[in-house]
Amino acid sequence: MTDEWRAHIPFSNIRGLLQDFTTQLDDLTTSYRKGTRYEKVRKSDARVFISAIRKPQSVAEIARELEVSRQAVHSSVKRLVALKVLELLPQPGNHRDKIVTITDRGHRARDHVLEHIQRMEAECAAIIGQQGLETLRALLLALVLGLKAKEEGKPS
Repeated sequence: MTDEWRAHIPFSNIRGLLQDFTTQLDDLTTSYRKGTRYEKVRKSDARVFISAIRKPQSVAEIARELEVSRQAVHSSVKRLVALKVLELLPQPGNHRDKIVTITDRGHRARDHVLEHIQRMEAECAAIIGQQGLETLRALLLALVLGLKAKEEGKPS
């Protein structure tokens, strides 16, 4: 880091650095979508899409996971349904709630997302080296799992 860059970062705490890094990664993946049918996909829509990829779930469950309002998730789902990458299916035994699931086109879009992730990781490796990238991945995984265990009251 240069001194000029540090002057623009008032704090170098983990939370702020991760937030800055996440924003930079979001911007990078947005740039990858330029010129594709998904160019106008919002960052919030991408987060909902990734959540739906992980497992089929209701709008309310996605909202809790992402810590945003149900209305915000519903708006994203509506836009993603219009792109035909997600669909809403009836939840068994519940006539009100729908389950957000990925479509065949969504699976193809997911494959493009995975290519973007590989490209982004290659760009990161070019900066910190492959070993640095693997160290970062291992440290982040340890923190995520350790904090999750603590949250669940399990010994870490």
